[in-house]
Amino acid sequence: MPNTQSRVNTTAALVVVAVVFVVTVIAVLLAFLFAPAERDLTIVIGPLLGTLAPTIAAVALLVQVRSVQADVSQVRQDTHALTNGLLDSKVRAGVADVIRDEHLDPAASTMLTEDRAVRGRAHDGGDE
Repeated sequence: MPNTQSRVNTTAALVVVAVVFVVTVIAVLLAFLFAPAERDLTIVIGPLLGTLAPTIAAVALLVQVRSVQADVSQVRQDTHALTNGLLDSKVRAGVADVIRDEHLDPAASTMLTEDRAVRGRAHDGGDE
């Protein structure tokens, strides 16, 4: 999923950059076409072209920040799962899988069933 979200963010950023570039070029062309002959066009065109690069850089920065936020959110979810028993459940289920049943405490069978279910859900969700 992060890969798909990253592609969507990149596509959106490219569309925004293209729109900003086209609008800037159109504004410059309109300034050339409709400005009176006695006016100095650098007063109008300079700020238009001067804002193009910072605007494109700001869009790129926003995409990168969003990507980092998505990564931090995933790390937060993984950490929460591991600190709230997922790792314990997976370890207990794994150890129980390699120990013969007669060596396991019969009172732990309910817990091991739950641990195997937790491990199965985590595995189906893509967690390791």
